[in-house]
Amino acid sequence: MASSAATALKEPTPKVSAKAKPKANLKAVPKPTAKKTVTRHKFDGDKIKVIGKEIPVRNGTNRRDIFTLFKSGMTVSEFLTAARPKRGGATDIQIALAKNYIELS
Repeated sequence: MASSAATALKEPTPKVSAKAKPKANLKAVPKPTAKKTVTRHKFDGDKIKVIGKEIPVRNGTNRRDIFTLFKSGMTVSEFLTAARPKRGGATDIQIALAKNYIELS
């Protein structure tokens, strides 16, 4: 009875064939290509001109802190670089344009 219990617990060994079949249609991995510079917004190269007298957002908000970064004569790229630490971006430019706070030229 002990021998039949021992054989019942033994796991079957997988069958291994003598010849391994080659995998068909293997292709070499292509070399990585250089990344292209992609413009993520449509305002690239434009200059900002502040035309609003007052910032059109509530006091004490993160967006107001971002809107204080707008300066006449700065490029959009400069603004985006300055706004990035405050989690600002191209959306803030779109909002400022919609509220007639800035113009782009």
